[in-house]
Amino acid sequence: MSRSFRISVASFLLSLIIIFAPACPAPNDPSPYGVNGTLRGLAEGYVLARQSGFKWVRVFLPWSRLQTSPGGAIDWTGPVLLGPGCGIPAQSADQVINEAFNANMSILVVLQSTPCWAKVGGGSGGAGCENAVPVASHFQAFAAAAVARYDAKVRAWELWNEPNFDAEFLGSAAQYRTNVLAPGFDGIRSASNSAFIMAPTIMRGDFFSPEKSEALGDWLLDSEGNLVRDINAITFHAYSESTATIETVASNSGNFAQLHGNKVTWMTEVGWATGTVGSECPHGDGSKIVSALDLVHNPSVPNLAKVFVFSLHDRTKAACDRECKYGLLTDTGEPKPRYDVVKSWVCSQPDGACDP
Repeated sequence: MSRSFRISVASFLLSLIIIFAPACPAPNDPSPYGVNGTLRGLAEGYVLARQSGFKWVRVFLPWSRLQTSPGGAIDWTGPVLLGPGCGIPAQSADQVINEAFNANMSILVVLQSTPCWAKVGGGSGGAGCENAVPVASHFQAFAAAAVARYDAKVRAWELWNEPNFDAEFLGSAAQYRTNVLAPGFDGIRSASNSAFIMAPTIMRGDFFSPEKSEALGDWLLDSEGNLVRDINAITFHAYSESTATIETVASNSGNFAQLHGNKVTWMTEVGWATGTVGSECPHGDGSKIVSALDLVHNPSVPNLAKVFVFSLHDRTKAACDRECKYGLLTDTGEPKPRYDVVKSWVCSQPDGACDP
C-alpha cells in the first residue's frame, strides 16, 4: 500500500468522523450560580460574571417580537428584542444567544410573550397581547422552532415567566397547563430529546403580590395529582425583604419536588434593589444575595440545584423604576460594591470556580 494511498484513506475516514460526529452539546456548567441577563450588548459583563463565579445566564426570547404575523417567518436575525427604551439597545435573538454562548456561559432561555395573532380568540399583529393566553398549537410550533435553532447553544428552557402575575399571563393556572406547559414541552421535546425543560416559574414570597396562586401544584399537576408533563426541573422566583422567607419558599418548593418525581428545583430569580431612580436604599452590600446563593448548600432546602441572581446589570430610566437597581453591575457595566462582596464569597466556595 502506497504512502499516498494510506494518506487518502486516512483523510477519507477523518472526513467521515467529522461528518457523522454528533454535535457538541450546549454548555452545561455544574456551577450552581447564575445571573439574569439583560439585552444590553455589553459582552464584557459576561467576563465579570465568570470572574465572580457565575457560569449560567438566563435570557428571554419574547415570541411576540419574533413572529408578528400568522405563519410568518420568525425573525431570529433582526434587532427586534426590546428597543431604545430603558437605555437598552435593540438586539436580535441570534445576538443575545451568541453573545452568551461565545462568552462560554451556560444558557437558560425563557419562552414567553404571545403575539396578538396567536392568542386565544384571535387578533392581528405582534405587540399588545403579550400576556394573553396563546393558542396551544401555535405556541408548540414556536417552541419547537426555537429549540431547533438553538439546541446546540442553549442548555435549559423555561416555559413562561411568572404566569401567576396578570401582567405576565392573563390566563388561569389551568390554561397555563393546557396552553403553555403541555404544548411548550411537546414542542421542545419534538426538536430535542436532550433539552432540559423547566416550569412553572411562578412568583413566590411576600414582596410582590401576584393575582393568582403561588401553589406549585396548581400550575403543574393534573386532576389526578400527576405532573402534566415530565419536566426536568421545577422553577420559581422568590422575593422578600426577609432572607428567612426566601429560605422557606425554597424549602417548600423542594419538598413539593421530592413528592413529584424527586425533581430538582431552580430558583431562577432572587434579588434586592440597591435603590430606585434618584434614591438609594439598603441591601447594597450584597449580604442578602450571598444568603440566597448559599441555600444550595443548606440541608434544610432539599433539591435546590441552582440560584439565579436578578440581575447582572442595572436598568436605566424612570420607565423601569421597579427593576432599575437590582444589578451586580451598573447600567454602564461597572461593578457595584455588592459585586465585590458576592464575588469574594462565591470564589471562596468549593463550587465557585471563578475565572481568573
